[in-house]
Amino acid sequence: MSAQNNIPKHWQVKKLGEVSKIKGGKRLPKGHTYSEETTHFPYLRVTDFEKYTINIDKLKYLNENTQKIIKNYIISVDDVYISIAGTIGLTRDNPE
Repeated sequence: MSAQNNIPKHWQVKKLGEVSKIKGGKRLPKGHTYSEETTHFPYLRVTDFEKYTINIDKLKYLNENTQKIIKNYIISVDDVYISIAGTIGLTRDNPE
């Protein structure tokens, strides 16, 4: 049985790419490391996802050269971010 059989008839089924722009994530380029100092370029990791927001306490940062290399992967506060890696429990609703 298809999952589509369980949705209300007045809904439309769309592929995510039909209603949004999809950006893939990017790991640090080979040979690059995090900055030793806080910079203007925070680097979001799955481990930073916490309770529907980002935990900024342990953010890593990039130097300007590394940021330029991965600039096409920048997200903003208005974006929806979904992890396809790491612990599933960090990205789903876990009532306390």
